[in-house]
Amino acid sequence: MYLKDIWQYDPDNGTWTKKNSFAGYKRKDAVAFVLGGKGYICTGISSGSPTYPNDLYEYDPTADSWTRKNYISAYTDESFDDDYDNIVGTGKVVFTMGYRAFLVGGGSGTVDNTVWEYDQTTDLWVEKAPLEAASPRTEAVAFTVNDVGYVTMGRSSSLYLDDIWSFEPDEEYEEHD
Repeated sequence: MYLKDIWQYDPDNGTWTKKNSFAGYKRKDAVAFVLGGKGYICTGISSGSPTYPNDLYEYDPTADSWTRKNYISAYTDESFDDDYDNIVGTGKVVFTMGYRAFLVGGGSGTVDNTVWEYDQTTDLWVEKAPLEAASPRTEAVAFTVNDVGYVTMGRSSSLYLDDIWSFEPDEEYEEHD
C-alpha cells in the first residue's frame, strides 16, 4: 500500500495527531532520516511516475511543512547532479552523523555497495568509498554509535547476510587496507 500520511505521536498523552501529508509521490521502501531537527524522505518505489522517485523532501516539524530539496538523480543541466547515477532505488539504508546522512547499498535493478553522503548545509550528495563487503546488499540495517556508522545484515540475491561493517567517513580510503 502506498500512503502519504504523516502522524505525530505524543508519548505523554499517548495520542496521535495528523500532520501535513508528505509532499512527494506516494512510495514504499523509501528511507527516512533526521538532520538538525528536520526529517527527510527519499528513494523508494512509487505508485505513480517515475517508478524510482528522484526527489528529496525535508519536513520542518515547527512549521508542519514540506520543502523539496535538490533532485537525487542527474535531472538538471546544473553540474551538481552530473554524477548522481545510482542514488535512486529501493532497499537502501541510512545512518547519520552531525549534519550529514550516509545512504548505503540497495539499488534500482542491480544491487550495489555504493555509499552517498548528503550534506544538509549544502543540499548536495557526494559519492564516498563503497562499502568493502564482498557481497552487495539490500534491505540491511544501519545505525550510528560514537560517530561511526554501521551497516549489518540484509541480503544479496537469495543469500541472507550476517556480517557487520563500520564506516568512518572522515578516514582516508586505503585500497589495500
